Amino acid sequence: MSVLVAGESRPSISDAISFSMRSSLLKGSKIISEISSRPLRFAVQDELSDSPIIAESRTLLRSSRSENVQLVLGKIENLRIAARTMNGIVVRANEVFSFWRHVGRPSKAKGYAVGREVREGCIIPTIGGGLCQLSNALYDAALQANLDIIERHAHTRVIQGSLAESNRDTTVFWNYIDLRFSAPFDFRVEIELTEDNLIVRFRGTRSARTSNIALPSLPIHSLDHDCMNCGVSACFRQRTPTISEGRAAYLLDAYWPEYDRYLQRIDHGKNLWYVPIRANGFVRERSLGTRLSKSYRCAGPSHEALWTALRRRQTLRNLPVQGSSLQRALLGFDKEFAASYARNIPFDVEHLVIAQNLLLPLDALGVLGGRTYDVLMTRLPFGTLQEALDRAKGFHPESATLGDFRVPKSIVDRERSLLGRARRIISPHAGITRRFPNNAVELDWNLPVVQVAQQTERDLIVFPYPAIARKGAYEMRAAAKSLGLTIGVLDRELEFPGFWEDCEVIKLSSSEMLRRAKVVVAPSFVEHEPRTLLRAIASHIPVIATPECGIEKTTGLTLITSGSVEALIASLQPWA
Repeated sequence: MSVLVAGESRPSISDAISFSMRSSLLKGSKIISEISSRPLRFAVQDELSDSPIIAESRTLLRSSRSENVQLVLGKIENLRIAARTMNGIVVRANEVFSFWRHVGRPSKAKGYAVGREVREGCIIPTIGGGLCQLSNALYDAALQANLDIIERHAHTRVIQGSLAESNRDTTVFWNYIDLRFSAPFDFRVEIELTEDNLIVRFRGTRSARTSNIALPSLPIHSLDHDCMNCGVSACFRQRTPTISEGRAAYLLDAYWPEYDRYLQRIDHGKNLWYVPIRANGFVRERSLGTRLSKSYRCAGPSHEALWTALRRRQTLRNLPVQGSSLQRALLGFDKEFAASYARNIPFDVEHLVIAQNLLLPLDALGVLGGRTYDVLMTRLPFGTLQEALDRAKGFHPESATLGDFRVPKSIVDRERSLLGRARRIISPHAGITRRFPNNAVELDWNLPVVQVAQQTERDLIVFPYPAIARKGAYEMRAAAKSLGLTIGVLDRELEFPGFWEDCEVIKLSSSEMLRRAKVVVAPSFVEHEPRTLLRAIASHIPVIATPECGIEKTTGLTLITSGSVEALIASLQPWA
């Protein structure tokens, strides 16, 4: 059949039925023939992850020409799903890699969307369409590494900008038209979708063999239209686009009023909200006898992960307030929230706004591929955070709390890479936005509305945190002893029991602190969410803090260097 244009012959329903019957017979025959000799399905593992790259294929997810948006976005969603089935696998020497053995049958039940498929001279909409871009890239990389090509089928039509233009393509059709290859050495397959590209890399401990494969130029017919724009309205395959263009999704967790205000400002009503609990869900929340934190005001359609939020709250109640067990539990729940959200993100969402703690698990699920994203920063990047803790450990090597948890270097590096790719880094924390000068959006901190309490004597220098090293407790203790101060502290000694025993202290509840404070002191090495300091500022109480607290250019704030007892003593002299 010739390439279809308006006014020429068009495919008929009988043609489609005939094709379906023939392909069903071939699929059944393939299943029967492989009952006893199915190719292996290789495991995802870390092996060879540091080995040299022996081949790399990079192709655009969207070509520069005008394309049907719905089919392109469907294709990208299909690539995300298929990439997860083989990203990180290690193919063993002399074993056969099979495309369909890893991908399986692409179906709507697995999340595959309507993408584009070349069939009988047309680009048609079909579930799982567009997977040929992945098979093309795998074949291109296999040619670069001069692997042994066992099965490959070229396209008979070419989409402009594809690898078919250079005869480095391979079509696949579940399950009887496959791509298979092998090598005499172990190699690792890595697949990545960036905002613009599909990237396939092979890694191995051996160098790729010199290629001796000649690729002849074949007569090909170019395709530049599809069933949504070909102009043949009478064709039974004609489709009308049904997507909502320009939608974003907000993937959120902990409530920050700064982010709530920001999202309300940029939301246009069509965007999707993903939250632990919806703002209108407090009735159900109370009926369960559980009190949760505040929730974002979801202006548009929303999805909530209520049961995961409740389980997390109950789990955290039974864990220490710090330490490795707490951090591992939090990372585990981050994965659960990310998985809950990922299952419900429509394929036509092209932009994400992501809470920082969900960034890595969403990346692992392949959600970020082919999309732009902004990050709502709720802490320093892992690498910077661990450097800050290591610096504090240099001041206080005796502290057991400064080195009790570290994430692996692979996670540090991956987060750094993802933050570098973000369109915007959004935070009210000056110490965070300063690290991203090219794409940071610095928000104003939200100063709370403070009710005037019954007048009490403000007679104490207040350290508003538990006795813990990263909050500057050792520096506060040294300054109090040097100046003979009486200070107000919380009754939580996380460093060790009796931390304040050599100081004159009055132990207060958190609600009493600001009523008694004549100055609030925060000599922190790490502080991500300085709510207590903001309440003090809103109450016109002077604050002494470090730049690590993230507040700058505020009336009543004195900044000192973290780790410097001398600077802290000097700033406290007027209050002694």
